[in-house]
Amino acid sequence: MHAGPIGRQAGNLRHVSAHRQTGREFKARISSTDPVYTAEILEPFQGAEVILNVNRPVLLFDDVVIRIENVDLATAKIHATLAGKEDEQ
Repeated sequence: MHAGPIGRQAGNLRHVSAHRQTGREFKARISSTDPVYTAEILEPFQGAEVILNVNRPVLLFDDVVIRIENVDLATAKIHATLAGKEDEQ
């Protein structure tokens, strides 16, 4: 069975203590806007996919800064909020 992007990113985060990432900000790119917003972290966990809570308009493929809110290793899901757009930083 293929783990998929969420499974891979959970494995990457596990090696650096996933819960220590809560509250940290990362550069990301919007990868989906329908039905939920998701973003792909660009560094340091390239390819990690997060479920994103947005508080302002963003478009597909916008470069943004996200803040990790919750890492759930049991379900292999990362939840984050939009901290800003890359061009605003």
